Amino acid sequence: TTALAGEDKVSAVSDATNLRFRDDVDGAALGDACQTDGYISDSEELQGLQGLVLVYNGILAAFKDNEVWLSEPYLPWGWRRSNVITLPHKVVDLLPHEQGLLVFTDLKTYYMSGQQPSDFVPTALAGEYPCIGKNSSLSLEGRAVYISSDGPAYISGTSIALDNTSASRDQWRQIMAVNAVTNSDFIKLAHYGHRIMAYMGG
Repeated sequence: TTALAGEDKVSAVSDATNLRFRDDVDGAALGDACQTDGYISDSEELQGLQGLVLVYNGILAAFKDNEVWLSEPYLPWGWRRSNVITLPHKVVDLLPHEQGLLVFTDLKTYYMSGQQPSDFVPTALAGEYPCIGKNSSLSLEGRAVYISSDGPAYISGTSIALDNTSASRDQWRQIMAVNAVTNSDFIKLAHYGHRIMAYMGG
């Protein structure tokens, strides 16, 4: 079929396999070629990455199992095996915080930072209050807050403390049991101004 647009004739081809495109853009009009040497090109090795976040200095971070993956600065396709950090516990969430990255696992919480991925060295924070899952943490005014298995917790410096102002640890555990809160599909954190809100449900 054909259609007229002004004086230009546009042809609609029903069979997409017969479409052709001619690349006649001059090379001088193109940007720099993507640098791919030395980066992981096997898509199967990258499968399973989740929790993609942007960290300081243009570094992307993601995780799978007990590994934290870091890209080269400002190269979102630049993933190297040498930039993969292996932790002793399974990662459940990532949170950019200040100029680094908080890594929540099913037992400990770690902080790491640096100008380059090779600078990132995980430091375990004091206090074993594991995060319940993804989307249950946020960074607000220099303080990180998240939902642990024992209730709301906040990170200040290199230590973690529970916040029992809204409910005690036993009350929070009862809330968790009643609502069957076992992962981030049931509870999420958000903030409005200086107020932190927790959403429970499906």
